[in-house]
Amino acid sequence: MITKCINSVSNGESLSSIGVIVDPLDEDAVTFYKKFGFILPPYCGKMLLPIADVALLGL
Repeated sequence: MITKCINSVSNGESLSSIGVIVDPLDEDAVTFYKKFGFILPPYCGKMLLPIADVALLGL
């Protein structure tokens, strides 16, 4: 799913999305997602990669 978002943004397509949201299962998953720029808002439990940052991944 992230790759499709990146391709869409890179090709100049429009996305109706604020970002990619994931639900990490444990601290190892949080560490993994942080490597890609996901943020963990306080007291939320979900992680967000803002759509503006999707293109920056360059996958």
